[in-house]
Amino acid sequence: MIDAKLTEFLCPFCKGDNKEILYQYKTYAGKVLGNTQVTLVMCSSCSFVYNSPRPSHLAINKHYQEASSGAVYREVYAGSRSSTLDLERSAFIERHTSSLEKGRFIDIGCGQGSLLKKLIMPQLKKFGLDPIQNTSKNLDDSVVFINGYIESYKAPIDEKFEVVSCISSLEHYYHPEIVLEKFNNLLVMNGILILEVPDTLKPKGQLAEFFSFEHLSHFTEKSLTRMFNLYGFEIIEFDSNVSIPNLRVSARKIESNYFIKAQENEKLLLKETIDKYIRAKQFEIDRMDLILNPIISDCEINKKILLIYGAGDHTVHLFEHFALETYVSNYIDSDSKKWGTIFREKEVIQPDDIRNISDAIILISSHDYEDEILNTVILNNSNLLEVICLYKNNE
Repeated sequence: MIDAKLTEFLCPFCKGDNKEILYQYKTYAGKVLGNTQVTLVMCSSCSFVYNSPRPSHLAINKHYQEASSGAVYREVYAGSRSSTLDLERSAFIERHTSSLEKGRFIDIGCGQGSLLKKLIMPQLKKFGLDPIQNTSKNLDDSVVFINGYIESYKAPIDEKFEVVSCISSLEHYYHPEIVLEKFNNLLVMNGILILEVPDTLKPKGQLAEFFSFEHLSHFTEKSLTRMFNLYGFEIIEFDSNVSIPNLRVSARKIESNYFIKAQENEKLLLKETIDKYIRAKQFEIDRMDLILNPIISDCEINKKILLIYGAGDHTVHLFEHFALETYVSNYIDSDSKKWGTIFREKEVIQPDDIRNISDAIILISSHDYEDEILNTVILNNSNLLEVICLYKNNE
């Protein structure tokens, strides 16, 4: 039995124990972590933003093994959100590795490996590391997949890498300072590190938390630069072509390290940003209330049933704010692994099954993938069921 009790945590970089609370919320974090409170704090010494208290490292790892966001299904057809991001990232990585004649490239936290498979870099041998990898099913000879955690991964001493990438993963690691040191050790001198993390100064107000309970550390351009400098990296470039509120950056391993202290105006900006986010999130909840209250009334008075498209985290947040769950007959999801399974005591059906339903309301429960889901619903909605979008044409 995993103990999901929350414990206080020192600043991962300066190890300071004085901190100021910036933001708190409660949520259901899956069957391993259960109902939990998420608390973002700012270190009083170095201004780094991180979560404390937090679940134990053991509990977090158990959660990732059973319900990691890295294993979540994503559409990868041309023009999809995930495909567009992979193209952005590929262009950035390929540009920073084009001068290399040969070498080794490893993507840390590679998930299902979609980015690795898109990268065109024949001069580099590609590796991918992630705890969700099942190496027994590796059918792609162009990539060597490794099942494991970066904290415990040990590459042979004579097999360092020319390039290390870590896309949307550093924020998840329990000890980011250990991971950055590991990156340094994995790279040859002057080797390239490509990193991407959510930008704490660009949070989007939405129903599903921008500050996910899985994100334990929160970075800005300045704090990320300081962390790089501290662990022996100098910034090459922050990517200007990022279509989501993320920071994408390249850096080079150097022989020295140093640390620049945060300025007081950084602390003020962080506080203002979080306060603005809290107000924006509440605005979204109030706005959705105007959309969903008539739906709830329709279901209650006219005995309508709901089909909710999205058997995941966004739907959990939806039910935390709105009394919709009573009227749900089924969930729909694009992930074939979920079809026929039970989510919140109701069966998950496939999009094709929409054709067999003659009287229901379809509610799309997703922020990032709403447009893609709507297109799928339209293709299968031969009975012209009412479809409700929560975000479309509102951003």
